[in-house]
Amino acid sequence: MNTSLAVPAPMPAPPTQTDSTFISNVLTRVNNYRKQHSAAALTWDATLAAYARTQANGCKAVHTGKYGENIYNFWTTDPNPNFTTWTNSAIDFWMSEAPKYTVSNPAPAYHFTQLVWKSSKRIGCAWSVSKCPDTNYYFYCEFDPMGNIAGQFAANVS
Repeated sequence: MNTSLAVPAPMPAPPTQTDSTFISNVLTRVNNYRKQHSAAALTWDATLAAYARTQANGCKAVHTGKYGENIYNFWTTDPNPNFTTWTNSAIDFWMSEAPKYTVSNPAPAYHFTQLVWKSSKRIGCAWSVSKCPDTNYYFYCEFDPMGNIAGQFAANVS
């Protein structure tokens, strides 16, 4: 009689902020959206990505104010979540705010406006290293220089 207990398989870890496939996926998706809005391509910044990882590991959706910042979180019962799909979903979700944007009232579209902000030049993104105690995974992207500056929307979002 076998009395050993089956050990559940560990949850897959999200990609690290230094994973070249993850970086390429983020840059391709973000820069394709930026191109649609006449914004130059962003470059990857390891310092911003490390900061994003620290923020994501905080397991809270709290804006810090140090950089422009977009946050996304999700929970799943899937034992093997596809983080490429979830990364794309996060970026697509931010972009989905575009129809809500107006220069006179940009607040309903702040994720979108940061994503396509013309003065931003660098980006760094990261997932939390594992599922957080609240059962969510957190995804942060940091932008520098930060966007969403009052009085500058007309010049930076098209």
